Amino acid sequence: MGTRTFSASTTNAIDDNPFRDSPDHWYAFTLQEESLVTISLEGQGWDTYLMLARGTCDNPLLLVQDDDGGAFGSLIDAYPVVSGRYFILVGGFGPQDRGSYLLKVTFE
Repeated sequence: MGTRTFSASTTNAIDDNPFRDSPDHWYAFTLQEESLVTISLEGQGWDTYLMLARGTCDNPLLLVQDDDGGAFGSLIDAYPVVSGRYFILVGGFGPQDRGSYLLKVTFE
């Protein structure tokens, strides 16, 4: 299956996260078969928040979240998922937490 890597910044992002009050980015993916997904998020000097959800961005169903993956990072490790559409939310722990990040998503 493989790994996808994304590098971006939430510095000028808006807050459309129903679970946290911070600027955020949404990523979407669709799986055709069952998989284990590992998602790591590394913030560059700011405290990150990571969420995996199903449903829609407007009405997400929270599956798993993390804001304590070590230092300023977040980690969702080997979470089992079935086929379907999923959403990853990248945001900050609080309203002041924003900046550059590296997101890695691995499917096994």
